[in-house]
Amino acid sequence: MDSTGTLENDFVAFKDGKYVLQHETLSTTAQPGHILVKMAYSTVDPYDALCFNLYKTEGTRIGVEGSGTVISVGEGADATLLGRKIAFMGNGAWARFAHLNVASTFIMALHDSQDLAKATAACVNPLTAIAQLDIIQAKGSKSYVADAAASSLNKMLLSLAKGAGIECIATVRKENQAQHLKEAFGVKHVLIQDSPTFDEDLKAAVEELNPLVFFDVIGGAYPMRVFKALPNGAKLVIVANLTHTDIPLDTSHLLFSGKTIEPLLVFAWMGAATQEKRDWAFKQVSDDLGLNGGKVFGTNFAQTVDLAEWETAVKDYNEVASKQLGKFLVRCNSE
Repeated sequence: MDSTGTLENDFVAFKDGKYVLQHETLSTTAQPGHILVKMAYSTVDPYDALCFNLYKTEGTRIGVEGSGTVISVGEGADATLLGRKIAFMGNGAWARFAHLNVASTFIMALHDSQDLAKATAACVNPLTAIAQLDIIQAKGSKSYVADAAASSLNKMLLSLAKGAGIECIATVRKENQAQHLKEAFGVKHVLIQDSPTFDEDLKAAVEELNPLVFFDVIGGAYPMRVFKALPNGAKLVIVANLTHTDIPLDTSHLLFSGKTIEPLLVFAWMGAATQEKRDWAFKQVSDDLGLNGGKVFGTNFAQTVDLAEWETAVKDYNEVASKQLGKFLVRCNSE
C-alpha cells in the first residue's frame, strides 16, 4: 500500500484460455457493499479443483476460502469488520488482496488472537461438517455411513456426531486408517473397502445401527455398493467426487425402496440457512479455533507454497487428497 491510495495486487484468474497469475492496481478504498482484505493465507479445496476444471470464463478468480485482515470497509458493509481478522468463503482468495462483495461472501469474524494460518480452512470443511450433522438429525437417524472416513472432513463430523450421540459406520482404504479411527475416535464399525468380507460386514453394521444417511466423497461405482445395503428410506448425500467418475444408478432403489440421492454444496446450505443458524455456525467454528485449539475444526496442512507457486498446489492436489495427508496452505503475503 502506498501514499497515493493504491496498492499492487497479484491474483489468480482465467485469462486467454487458462488460469494464470495476474497483476493489477487497486484502490485502498473498498467499493460500496465490499470489504478489502489483506490476505494472509488460502488453501486448495475440492471446490477449487472443481472450479479450476469447470469455470473457464474470462476474468474468473479462483480460491474459495482464506483468511486475512480487513483493511477497508465500503459503504453499506459492516463497519465493525474494519481491522478484524476474518476467514471467508466466496471467491478470489488466491490473491495478495481480496475485494469481497459482502452480499455473495460468507464472512466469519475471528478472535483477535487467532493464528490466521490455522483459520485458513475455517469455512468449507467445518461448515460442511455442521451441515452434515444437520442433515442426519433432520432425517431422525442415530447413525450414518461415510466413505473416505479418515478425511479431515469426516473427523470433524465424528467429533460433532459423538456429542450428539450419533454413531458412524466408517469405510476406509487402509488398515492404519481403520486403527486410527478406532483408537482416536472410538469408532466401532470401521470397514476396509477392499476386504473380502466388506459386503458381509457392511450388512451386519447396517442391521445393527440402521443408518439413514450415507455421505459419499469418492464417486464411481463404490457408492452404489453401499447405497444398495442401506435400509428403505435412506438417502445418499453426494459431498464430492474425488475420482471424477460418474455413479452408476440402480433406479429400483429409488422407485421401490424410497431411497433418495441429493447433493450437499456448503454454499447452497449456508445460503438456505437462517441468519441465526449461520451466525451460530460461525461462532462454533471461531470459538473452537480461537479458544479450544481447533480440537474439532482444526485442519492439518501437508505443505505450504507461496502464491507464485499456486500451480504446484493444483498439480499435486489429487495425490495429497487421495493419501489424506492434509491440505495445501497457500501463503498470500510474505509479510
